[in-house]
Amino acid sequence: MKISELKNAPDWLKKAIVENEDVEIFNYIVIWKNGTWKNGIWENGAWRNGTWENGVWEDGVWKNGVWKNGIWKNGIWKGGTWENGVWENGNLSSSKINQIIK
Repeated sequence: MKISELKNAPDWLKKAIVENEDVEIFNYIVIWKNGTWKNGIWENGAWRNGTWENGVWEDGVWKNGVWKNGIWKNGIWKGGTWENGVWENGNLSSSKINQIIK
């Protein structure tokens, strides 16, 4: 579902610059199913798949997708491809990262 179609989307999600998003909210948790995050601040939720181009990841669980650039502040990385960016803190539970985090 598009963010604009969600009735209970948090303000941080509404402010994000995105493309072709498929998002749902279940029990007040934002679940990103697919699409491209162009820029913005992700506060919390679950990322299932898609492309992260840039922005700040505050917290949440990343399950799959491509991280192109941005700042990872905290959260759990379970899988996907890391291309570039800044890793500040969090838990890493995948061997699929292409680049050692700087």
